[in-house]
Amino acid sequence: MRIVDDGRVVGDGRALDLRGEPYSPATVRAAVRGEGAALSIDCPTPSRWWEWLAGPVAGNGE
Repeated sequence: MRIVDDGRVVGDGRALDLRGEPYSPATVRAAVRGEGAALSIDCPTPSRWWEWLAGPVAGNGE
């Protein structure tokens, strides 16, 4: 997985922790789907269960 924000590589690896970055769960979900504007996430296509089981959540339980 590789995460790029407006040309800056935010992370590159098998699993990434974005808690220190200013991205909401909705921003990350959109980027995973390929719908992000400046943020892009290059990762395998989510399974059909991703929306219900493994979507990213905010650190405070949002």
